[in-house]
Amino acid sequence: MRIAIYEPRGSGHRFAYVGRLIPALAELAAEFNLAGGLTLITSREAIETAAYRMHVAPYADVLRVETLSISATPGKAGQRARVDALFEAVETFRPDHLYVPYGDPLILGVSLRTRTTRRATGRRFPETEVIVMRGKYAYPGGGLRGRWQGHVAKRALLAGPWSRVHHLDPYAVRRLGGDPENPAGRVRLLPDPIEAPAAMTKADARRLLGVPVEPRYVGLIGGVDARKGGDLLIKTFARAAERDAGLRLLLAGKIEHPAVRSLLEQEHAGLVSGGRIIALDRRLTEEEFTAAAQALDVVVTAYPDHLHSASVVTTAAAAGRPVVAFRHGWMGRTVEQFGLGATSPPGDLDALCQAVLRCAATADQHEPSEAARRYVRFQSVANFQAHATDRLREKLGAKPSPDLAPWGWVTAPGDGAEGDQI
Repeated sequence: MRIAIYEPRGSGHRFAYVGRLIPALAELAAEFNLAGGLTLITSREAIETAAYRMHVAPYADVLRVETLSISATPGKAGQRARVDALFEAVETFRPDHLYVPYGDPLILGVSLRTRTTRRATGRRFPETEVIVMRGKYAYPGGGLRGRWQGHVAKRALLAGPWSRVHHLDPYAVRRLGGDPENPAGRVRLLPDPIEAPAAMTKADARRLLGVPVEPRYVGLIGGVDARKGGDLLIKTFARAAERDAGLRLLLAGKIEHPAVRSLLEQEHAGLVSGGRIIALDRRLTEEEFTAAAQALDVVVTAYPDHLHSASVVTTAAAAGRPVVAFRHGWMGRTVEQFGLGATSPPGDLDALCQAVLRCAATADQHEPSEAARRYVRFQSVANFQAHATDRLREKLGAKPSPDLAPWGWVTAPGDGAEGDQI
């Protein structure tokens, strides 16, 4: 049997997912002495990225890497090129079991291409498992255009050649006809894998980042741009700073948007020069990313238009820090359902400011609930690997992984996280 992973790009979290799949798949390939072993099919450009060196290169001894010449053109042309490359990979390397760890940009093109190819050649895809995280169809609103886009995305996903659809969003799983509490059939809920934070005090985490140890901090982790609400957070903090003289804002990541940089250098330059706002303005290592959650007293995820899952919420919960989010999409539902912090109406900066101040004032007393602890356990790397390999284990005649924890365990009645809320 030949097992393969197809990931043509190295941006975002793509190779992080690949790096967490590799050891679990390689272990099964070795245990069952699979002659075809494990292959990563990627692009020549992707293997030159820092993400590849960080997440994939350490597994060189258990992994064969095959590269294709794939256009790096952005937009629809690039998506078509990556869809074409997927079909080329299937034809060239003939995997028996294939994983596509970041399928969202490929869904529509693969669905259309599959129908054409099947009619023309009669050939079918190998057994293929795809991971997706977006799902407008899970959330009301968005107007006629948004609802139509969600409808098309849902139909395309279900019409694709995927043997198993792994979705990171339990609300989307239910909309797709699956049951997150009782996994069966084609659509399954998959954990969004988060490394357990290293044992580190708040002071040590701040020293690691190179920021003053004493203040109370609220902040954002990762790239600081408008998509993640970096501009909204700065404006909100300016209001909060007038009411709480001891509060500081830590922007733990690279400033990635001109509007955000302009706010820091012009309108709110006084808060920066006075040490009330600290912007690291650099890309964080994995160690620093986890430390940033531990360094903050409150993690703010004021993403204005983000409906789907976001690992930063789970990273904060794993560190035991409260999260403040807008009350929409996956973030709003998850923060409220598992008691991870506080939410406010989308776009209401006065309400967001009040929520930030409340959480900052009580951060020292924040104690994760049993439901929150179970939620974090579900999102562990070990559980991700257990769910992602469940079908392959069944195919090989292996028992389910002992690390497998179902979503129904997280939302068990009586634990403050009732399943009927999903």
